[in-house]
Amino acid sequence: MTAPDNRRRGRARLACHGGPAQSRDVTVQIRDICFSEARAIRLAVLRPLGPGSDVAYPGDASERARHFGAFADDTLVAVATFLPEPCPGPDATDPWRLRGMATLRSVRGRGVGGQLLRYGVERVLRLGATLIWCYGRTPARAFYERHGFRALGQEFALPHSGPHYLFILSAGPQVHTGGQRLTNCHD
Repeated sequence: MTAPDNRRRGRARLACHGGPAQSRDVTVQIRDICFSEARAIRLAVLRPLGPGSDVAYPGDASERARHFGAFADDTLVAVATFLPEPCPGPDATDPWRLRGMATLRSVRGRGVGGQLLRYGVERVLRLGATLIWCYGRTPARAFYERHGFRALGQEFALPHSGPHYLFILSAGPQVHTGGQRLTNCHD
């Protein structure tokens, strides 16, 4: 029996396998949150040993910033922020940046981050985004690519957070990336 697909309402039932003989379901609800809620998860996941000020980004308080949280049993377990911001790669008329994507280790591998990412992407596309981009950590490359993003350029290092790639997701039929032309990244 498969779980119902409740993505449009921001809910998902995720099967979590704890071992060969056991499994359990986690109900996840995704909703808008404020920056102060996102900050604690960002700090715990993205800067566990670093300075806390690094998890507050320019634009977090902007009216157009969108902060989303995934809740399991009413506990915030993952966050993502989307902000209108020019992309350092391809030109786009209304680019949005994904920042501060963070999922607690206790729920990683259960689809929570993917569900949250899809929810956020759908929301900013409805707001008119033509391109969504982020600097994603190198170990998360497969995650972003599974969700339609493409790595652009070479790996690079960011202070306090290590190696990254520039990832892009095109909302339109084509995006110009200088010498490359990417078509509909989420097909």
